[in-house]
Amino acid sequence: MESTVNQYSFVVIGLLVATIVYFLVWNILDIKAAAIALILTCILLIGFKMFMSAGSNHDISPEEFNNSILSGEPTLVVLYSDF
Repeated sequence: MESTVNQYSFVVIGLLVATIVYFLVWNILDIKAAAIALILTCILLIGFKMFMSAGSNHDISPEEFNNSILSGEPTLVVLYSDF
């Protein structure tokens, strides 16, 4: 259960934020403004996810990995997951 909550927490929180923004703007202004606010909220959430996600900027083959481990020099291995 814990891994499911961690894996989908951004989606759940994003949907919750989008829903709250939609209904708040709808009650304050009108439905057109609410639709625009919803679209902007979704764009901001997607942009936030893309900006904060770790990209794979350096992939190496298994042979290169083995050579770096066996080279005798210190090697830093960083493991990261977006979930």
